[in-house]
Amino acid sequence: MKALSLFLVLVLSVFCFIGCGESADNSGETTVPTDTTASDTTLFHVEIDPEEKSLYDADFPHDEYISLGEYRDLPVTVSKMITVDDDFINRILLSESVAYGYIDKDDSISLIENGHAVSVDFESTINGEEYSGGSQSDFCILIGSESFLPVFEQALIGKAVGDSFEVSVPYPDDYPIDTLAGKMADFLVTVNYAGTPAEVTDDLIKEITFDEFDSVSAWKEYYTEYYEEYYALLYKTEINEAIWNNISTSVKIHKLPVSDRMDYCNDMIEYFTDTAEEGGYTYADFLEAQGYTENEFMMMLYNDLSEEAVTQKLILSAVCKREGISPSVSDDEYNEYLKNNYLALGFSSAEEFENSVGRITLEDSVLFEKVISTVAESIEINEK
Repeated sequence: MKALSLFLVLVLSVFCFIGCGESADNSGETTVPTDTTASDTTLFHVEIDPEEKSLYDADFPHDEYISLGEYRDLPVTVSKMITVDDDFINRILLSESVAYGYIDKDDSISLIENGHAVSVDFESTINGEEYSGGSQSDFCILIGSESFLPVFEQALIGKAVGDSFEVSVPYPDDYPIDTLAGKMADFLVTVNYAGTPAEVTDDLIKEITFDEFDSVSAWKEYYTEYYEEYYALLYKTEINEAIWNNISTSVKIHKLPVSDRMDYCNDMIEYFTDTAEEGGYTYADFLEAQGYTENEFMMMLYNDLSEEAVTQKLILSAVCKREGISPSVSDDEYNEYLKNNYLALGFSSAEEFENSVGRITLEDSVLFEKVISTVAESIEINEK
């Protein structure tokens, strides 16, 4: 379950602006590649106007860089938030236990139905090619739980023990394994046996959680809180994305501050250097592993990533000015964000959340939420 939560972190990071600090010297010329078609041995230069303001300056001239459109009168439509009740938690608990093979076999089951626990073997390919995880033996699944792939589960309904069949199943576009997301896989499935979920006891909970929980009640208490926060976060994220889409599509960007783009590049290089050294490697090792030369990596940072990151930051800054929102993040706002989000994002503590993601990224996430929550106050939010 934590893997899914960490995937959510990656989805949310679309709105997290790593870097963009205040480290660059804006007084002269900085060496940076700006032409990805040029020879790797050639260094290019970006001229930074010494009078150029940074987005971090209080008197930044937004009108020269961006024109905001109207976004307050645009309603958004989102899915209803999933309710976490006892039935929901019990289904999750049974699904977890079945996945570990805790099934009471029932030879009297003639055809598989929703609620049955089933063991299958399968082999699958994508475009005729095998892939990691594409073959499983004694794979146990609770039908109707949607704990694997819904189309796969539905294909089992009406089948009998001993049946073998083929089915094509799409991996969702948001599947957490990027190499599988959105792909169509062809499965050859054999039904081994069927039954009902075994009774979940305290001893079973200890075994399947490796003694992390010592009772059914402790497991339920933790995961009730977890899923309440998780689905509340998903609901809020869908609203945030819809409102952000309205804002970002309403703007016209005239230009971007070069100094902030350079700050972004410098901060990213510092980040990757520090990360490599923490792992016992060098920045050069990192570049080699990624298949970049130093010049190529700088080209990619400046030409691609810095444009996207600074564009997002510029939009946020402009909305802050229009709405009268402080662009700074207070300690109280920062700590409240950590407290409200660490569990739903799969971390055991606020401290672990901060250490894993980094304060710069988290502060930008806080600012994003401040902007969206202010705009949301005057926007009609509909549920489908």
